[in-house]
Amino acid sequence: MTERELMIECIPQITEMALEIKKMTPDQYLEFKQEHLTEVERTYPVALGFIKKMYQIIEWSLFGKATENQKEGSGIC
Repeated sequence: MTERELMIECIPQITEMALEIKKMTPDQYLEFKQEHLTEVERTYPVALGFIKKMYQIIEWSLFGKATENQKEGSGIC
């Protein structure tokens, strides 16, 4: 399965996550995101790049623009 196919398969879960994130304050979201990225890096580091891309999609859909790190091309949200 390609990364694109996996992303398409995960659309329902990504949408659900975005809806929950939308309810958070900016500080709550940043804390949640950092804790999640740390946990993914600890438990399944090979998935970290995919999860970061997932956050980029969520942030683009919620905020309508790239985050500063995305603009800089660092790939880290």
